[in-house]
Amino acid sequence: MRVTSPAVDILLTISRIRYSAVVILCKCPAIHFYKIQIGLRQLRFQEKNKRTGHFKIETRMSGNVLGVIPVNCNWAWAVATGLVAILYWAVFVHESRLDRMLKKFPGYKDYPIAGHGYMFVNPEDTLTVLDGWLRQYGKRCRVYYGSYFKVLMLSNPIDIEKVAKSPELIEKSSFYNHVKVWLGDGLLISKGKKWYTHRKLLTPAFHFKILENFQPIFDDNSKVLVNVLKKFEDKECEIQGIVNRCTLDVICETAMGKQLNSLLDENNPFLRATLRESELLWMRMTNPWFQNSIIWNYLSKCGKEEKANRKILHSFTAEVIKERKKTFASKKASQFLQQSNNDDDESGYFGTKQRFAFLDLLLNIQAAGEYEMTDEDIQAETDTFMFEGHDTTAAAISWAIYLLGLNPLQQAVVHEELDGIFGDDKTREVESADLPKLKYLEMCIKEALRLYPSVPLISRAVFQDFKLDDGSIIPKEALIVLNAYSAHRDPDNFPQPEEYRPERFSLENTLKRHPYAYIPFSAGSRNCIGQKFAMAEVKTILANIFRNFQVQSLHTPDKVKAVAELVLRAKNGIRMKFNSR
Repeated sequence: MRVTSPAVDILLTISRIRYSAVVILCKCPAIHFYKIQIGLRQLRFQEKNKRTGHFKIETRMSGNVLGVIPVNCNWAWAVATGLVAILYWAVFVHESRLDRMLKKFPGYKDYPIAGHGYMFVNPEDTLTVLDGWLRQYGKRCRVYYGSYFKVLMLSNPIDIEKVAKSPELIEKSSFYNHVKVWLGDGLLISKGKKWYTHRKLLTPAFHFKILENFQPIFDDNSKVLVNVLKKFEDKECEIQGIVNRCTLDVICETAMGKQLNSLLDENNPFLRATLRESELLWMRMTNPWFQNSIIWNYLSKCGKEEKANRKILHSFTAEVIKERKKTFASKKASQFLQQSNNDDDESGYFGTKQRFAFLDLLLNIQAAGEYEMTDEDIQAETDTFMFEGHDTTAAAISWAIYLLGLNPLQQAVVHEELDGIFGDDKTREVESADLPKLKYLEMCIKEALRLYPSVPLISRAVFQDFKLDDGSIIPKEALIVLNAYSAHRDPDNFPQPEEYRPERFSLENTLKRHPYAYIPFSAGSRNCIGQKFAMAEVKTILANIFRNFQVQSLHTPDKVKAVAELVLRAKNGIRMKFNSR
């Protein structure tokens, strides 16, 4: 390899820095292991060999040398030596302030570069391992996910409250950055003034009056789900995928006013793209190699697939927004809301009666002009509604069905409650007025979310040192993770935590617990904006399922492994049997 004159100058300059890089390198345990001792006094570059175009490096040695550094080699060796020396210093010698301060908290043995990664080879073991550490180390422990994420994990309700309520810890961690390519700067990821403004503007979309308007959508789609489940009567059925299609249909209609009908077409392109996008982004978030954008975008097949997949999703929502804008040009969102309850309105937007959608609120904000709401903002918030509004809800419904299928006594109480409200009429609409009466069903839902929270790990970024109530300091640049899975299984707050006991959520028992011992919808100012929407949807879908079926779970908990991905799923699915009542 020929080297230009500037490169020669650089190398000669490097050569004048005596000893340092190689001395550090010689302290490497690997070199001592092979009993190699190097006495290096000087590296000197000689004139370029006219015949080969290479430089000759002469080494002057003292002492007995086991020849590991050749007398004649090209300049690349010197550069490689320096890089290895720097790497060794960074990994084995240097200890940052972040590392020093985090080591004040207890934690399992970690290793350079890998951190605790060697403990998470099997994804289905992750939550169990973390839960064991938190119990062992007193509800606080440091966890290093390689060298990328240095985490302090918390499960103590007092610590959770302190973190959740702090205005200093309102921003999501960098762990969420990879989702931004799909969701943009929407409510899930945005920060600062933009997050605060959008949160305030979007809160009215979840007013109970608007939720009442969505109730028929919940009911209609849950009845389609019941008809799909009837095809599996007395047969084995995997429910996670089916329920996911139902909740995607619901959020598509409520968020965008678009009927997707994926329950009737499991090959729907938007459905397939949505499911695959979640898988690909989770793969990137958890694979150390894929943290590098060059590797992911240009060298990885998965990265290229994700880009094409994302294009399908963005094109779909962009087209719906475009069409909705045309309709909105003549009718403001307030008129949509008025017409939604008018039985005479058969104008048939997307083949249905006009109904208010979340998208209409965004368009109304943009049209009013009081606050900035760009087309990109509308796309980001719509995509965020679509993502957050179906996956987490589907997980909650699936786990609730599974647990009731395991516990026939509690299922019988649910049947009794439903029969007391609906009688033998299995087709009557589940109305908003029915939902508050479903008290025991609600306790069953909450118990399912205790055992299997849809989002088991909640992270926050630390931009300045943060003091906990006992005076412990969480250093800036650390990540805080609130472990809802472990908090929900803490025997101090939930005796016999592995047992299924819906009665834990009676009003009397709830008031006895610390309010931050149970955080299925996150906590604090960044809690889930749509939790009332989600609870109404889950209640409606479960009510229609259990009005029609006796449900049996086919696998015990030891065979159903919960895996923390973007949401908490069963690794190999949840297999059930549905028998008509």
